[in-house]
Order: sequence, then structure tokens, then C-alpha cells
Amino acid sequence: MNKRKCKTGLIYFFGALGGLLFGYDTGVIAIALTYIKKDITLSMTQLSSIAEGLIVSGVLWGAIPGAVLTGPLSDRFGRKRVIIALGFLFTVGALGCAWAPTVSILIFSRIILGVAVGGASGLVPVYLSEMAPAGSRGMIGGINTSMNAVGILMAYIFGNICAATADWRMMVGLAVVPAIMLMVGMIFMPESPRWLLQNVSEEASRKVLLLMRNEQEVEAEIAEIKLANEMEKKQSQSIWKMLSEPWVRKLILIGIGLAVGQQVLGAQVLLYYTPTILLGVGFSEQFALLSTLGIGVINLFFTFLGMALIDRWGRKKLLIAGNSLMCVSIALLGSLGLLNISSGPLMLACMCLFMVGFSSTWGMTVWVVLSEIFPLKIRGFGMGICSTCLWVACALVSQFFPILSDIIGYYTIFLIFAGINVVALLYVAFQLPETKGYSLEMIEMNMQARYAKRPKERFFESS
Repeated sequence: MNKRKCKTGLIYFFGALGGLLFGYDTGVIAIALTYIKKDITLSMTQLSSIAEGLIVSGVLWGAIPGAVLTGPLSDRFGRKRVIIALGFLFTVGALGCAWAPTVSILIFSRIILGVAVGGASGLVPVYLSEMAPAGSRGMIGGINTSMNAVGILMAYIFGNICAATADWRMMVGLAVVPAIMLMVGMIFMPESPRWLLQNVSEEASRKVLLLMRNEQEVEAEIAEIKLANEMEKKQSQSIWKMLSEPWVRKLILIGIGLAVGQQVLGAQVLLYYTPTILLGVGFSEQFALLSTLGIGVINLFFTFLGMALIDRWGRKKLLIAGNSLMCVSIALLGSLGLLNISSGPLMLACMCLFMVGFSSTWGMTVWVVLSEIFPLKIRGFGMGICSTCLWVACALVSQFFPILSDIIGYYTIFLIFAGINVVALLYVAFQLPETKGYSLEMIEMNMQARYAKRPKERFFESS
């Protein structure tokens, strides 16, 4: 039993390393940007708002083709091989950022990193979800987000350490270490059992499942997977035919709504621009940089809290609770500016309260839901579509935040985010079905019944 648990733990750890790199490479720029702007060896002139936005959003623009390509590639070649390839891209991108002699090469290297980030963001949750048993799938799926939070906190810690020498190249270059670990470690990890059953053989799938389950559980799970596969074969012979099904299109629309919603609630602005925001309203560089540690610790701790709650409360309740807290905290943050209250600790408290709401709910739950709702035949493809939309939204927010802040100010933007949180809450309340406690195959069958035949009948619990 202990040997089985050890093997299972290693599978989840190496599978989720992509989440750590995702967090580190997106989070480190919050601190590095402060010193990149001062580096005269990189640029002889002051960075424009557009160049600053591109350095931050380069990863996000690169994530778009990464998300588009990774889903179909993983459906064809397997989850494992594509994750190994992403580890290679993470390594190349990190080395390119650390070496970059010009702003253009830095942006290009950040785009390469982005391809890996976009691919990992969609594929890692799918890999973990397909490995996990139904009863703990929410928690296991949350490992990816918790590793993301660990990566962000590591970026903030190493960033503050390297800040003593203003060595931004060391900050971005340290990502090479986990990138190599991911690339090498995944060579020894198994392929997804669900992909193996559909594309290789039942025996290959059974061998992987036996690493993590007892024989009785394995036989029951294989029977469910085969039943879902048979249903798919009877109803459509190709991915494109399946995409023409109304229930599949409905699921993709729900997924896109969640993916875009996660990126436009305001969290990405706080994760990427906290030092810039605090410096912009008159606070010291030391206070602005140290504030990232508070954000990072809260992001990590409350991601773990969300992991503990997701299989108890369910996905829907958790998302609604998060929207409520985020709306209140970011509205208070925006109101500080309107009332001309200039208090660093009070601003930071509002930011931290917002991150409590985001990290424990939307930050992790969206990835879990996206990895659950699509049928096996198009799971990678559906995740790729949603991840693409997510990264487009994230890139637009990150690119235009510095420009909009010059025009309408930080505080007005925060109030806009508060309004978006209200819209997101209503979307979840009226559009999202609950998936807690169901196997992936049961979710697939119930979603089909819900949206294809009797759309008004609820096959999932509503709360």
C-alpha cells in the first residue's frame, strides 16, 4: 500500500511540475520588471508602456498558440510525450530570457516560455484528472493550481533575494531547474490510462491503473471508460462530427465562459503588477517588492484551503463564494482612490483579501471543471479551445492594463473589475452544472442527457 502511494505521489508531483513552471514564469516578471526598466545594458532609453506591457504579456501571447496546439497534439500522441516536449520549451525559454541582450530578444524568449505555459496550463489538469479517482479528483486536480501557487511564491522569494543585487537575469533564469526536472521526470511517468484505453490497448490502461488502484477499482473504472467510449462510437465517428452535437457545443461555451471569466476578474493584474501599482501611487520600492511576498503566501495557503473544500462544497458553491469576496475587496480597493485615502497597509489588505477569494476558488476550481466536463474523445481539443480563450483574455488584460491605467487610473479599473465579478457570479449561478462526486464517464453521460435530450431537466445537483 505504501509503495502504491509513493508511486501515485510521484506521478502527481511530476505531472504537476508544469503548474509550478506556469506560476514561476508568469509571477517572476512582477519583480524583475522593476529592474529590467533600469537596465541600461538592455535598453538605453526608458521603456514605453507598450514595451513594458509586451515584456509582461509576451508569455501570455505565446500561451495562445501553445494552448491551441497542445490539446489536439495530446489527443493524437498522448499526454506524456507532449508534457516532455513542453519541459524542453520551458528550458529553452528560461535560458533565452536570462541571456537576452536586447528588449526584443527578451520579449521573444518570453513568447517561447508562453508556448510552454499555455500548453501546460491546459494539459497538466487533463493528465491529473485522467489519473485521479472520482472521489478525490477535485483535490488532485487542485495539485496543479497549488504547484502554480508554489511557483509564484518561489518567484517572489527569489525575486526579493536577487533584488539586493538587482539581478533580474538570475530571477528569470532560475526557472531552468524545475524545467529540466519536468522534462526528465516525465520520461519515467506513465501515460494517461484513459488515453491508453482509447488509443493503445485495455491491458496497457489496466497496468497504469493498477499502479494507483486495487483490482476491483480498476475493473470498475475500465468498465465505465469502455461504456463511455462505446457511446461515443455509436453517436459520432470523428471529432468534427462530435463538435456538431448541441450538447458538446454547449459544454464548450460553458468552458469558454469560465476560462475568460477567470482572467478578467482582476487577479492577473494583482499578480503581475502589484509592485508597479504601489510604486505608481507613491509607496517605496522596498514596500512594493515585499508586498509581493504577502500576496504569494496568501495565494499558496488559500489554494490549499480550496483543495480541501472542493470535494466537500462542490465546484459551484466555491466559485460563488469566491466571487462574493472578490467583489467586495476590489470594490473597497477602488473606493480608496475615490475617497483619496492613501494607505499602503490598507491597499495591501484589500489586495490580500481579494487573493484569498481568488486563490481558494476561481484560481483552482476553473481548471478542475475544465478538465472534467468534456467527453474523452475531445477532452484535449476542448481544453485547448478554452485555454486559448483564457490566454487571449489574460494577454489583453496584461497588455492594456498599463495603457488604461495611464488614461483612467488604477482605482477606476478596480471598480470595473468589481462589476465583472458580479457578472461572473450570475453566470456560475445560472449556467454551471455541479460535477462533484461523479466519475469522468458519468459526467460525460449526464452532460449528454442534460443538454442533448432534455435541457430543462437537471441531472446534476444544483448546488
